[in-house]
Amino acid sequence: MSNILVVVADTTCARIFKATSSKGPLEEKEVLVHPENRLSEKDLISDRKGSAFSSHGSSQSTYSKHTDTKDQGTKEFINEINDYLLKLESKNEFKQLIIIAAPKLLGALKKQLNSGLQKRITYELNKNIAKLNADEIRSHLPKYLALTNL
Repeated sequence: MSNILVVVADTTCARIFKATSSKGPLEEKEVLVHPENRLSEKDLISDRKGSAFSSHGSSQSTYSKHTDTKDQGTKEFINEINDYLLKLESKNEFKQLIIIAAPKLLGALKKQLNSGLQKRITYELNKNIAKLNADEIRSHLPKYLALTNL
């Protein structure tokens, strides 16, 4: 069992690493993928905007959905990441959690985590580095990952 879990995420993937020692390399454990967020907004919505006719005169207007489809997809992906972390927490697979996420994602992800997971966060980095290799990701982290008080 590794005591340190590192989550590196953007809106399309979350890479889960474990640290086998406080100053050693990261080992990739799992990759969660949300390919829908790679699509453009127009590819996610199959129909064009709806039309409405005014009952007064001959004017026509268009309207769009109030819910942004891509934001909804991101919320679903955050829920998926949260569920995965809860599963690992229930199996006691980590004691410390490090989160590195794209700026748009970090705050939303932290809000979704329950208090138990939030208490395990020992380091966070507001940066989009999910596409880097494990050694490059490790270079963005402190030299020593473990905190002695957990």
